[in-house]
Amino acid sequence: MRAPKSEATGTSGESEVLAQFERLGWGGVIDSRHDTGTDLYLRPRDARRYELGAVMGAQVKTGSSYFKSPQKDAEGTITGWWFAEDDREHFDYWLRHALPHVVILLDQDRNLSFWVHVTPERVVSTGKGAKILVPASQTVDADHNEALSDVALTQLPTPTWDGTAWTGAVHLAPVDEVRHALITPRLIAPHPNLAPDSISGLEALAMQTLFRDDLERILEPMSPSCTRRGE
Repeated sequence: MRAPKSEATGTSGESEVLAQFERLGWGGVIDSRHDTGTDLYLRPRDARRYELGAVMGAQVKTGSSYFKSPQKDAEGTITGWWFAEDDREHFDYWLRHALPHVVILLDQDRNLSFWVHVTPERVVSTGKGAKILVPASQTVDADHNEALSDVALTQLPTPTWDGTAWTGAVHLAPVDEVRHALITPRLIAPHPNLAPDSISGLEALAMQTLFRDDLERILEPMSPSCTRRGE
């Protein structure tokens, strides 16, 4: 039995895009068991190959037919391509999904992949369906690795300020806390405005790394004589 050509194009495209991300140091898998609108699940890593704890979904479209609706500027230069579907099923699925999603158009002749993050402001209604512009300037390569990682990281809670107190390290795993206390101590050390009465050992390490002058006050409570003089 002969497999359809469209199947070969689709599966080879998914494999090629996954290989492009793997060359950037990402992890990933092809979802070959379900046809729900997510072809790849991609996991970004930092420069030292540490997992960033995020996952991004991708829908891959391969072939010249996906490059037949170009967007051009006033000088006639192609600035992107419109990806459209006759109904909103896939677009609504991507927008409602717990994971951020990108649409990727693969030009196999040039071995170039172009991507766009699917967000409500980028999706344009066409009546019953919808479309989105995939910029020609956004390719899957080292120059856009950070931008792609930023898309994946949108699923994670954004570090917030409570007044002026930093709370960015709330979700760190214990195995990472010592490393962060030494490399990014501001994430571990309590903010001075919190004026804590006691701290953990890791917080003390981070404060020492920052040369915080309030560390001694916290670790050495006032003596009874000092307390009487202050009464």
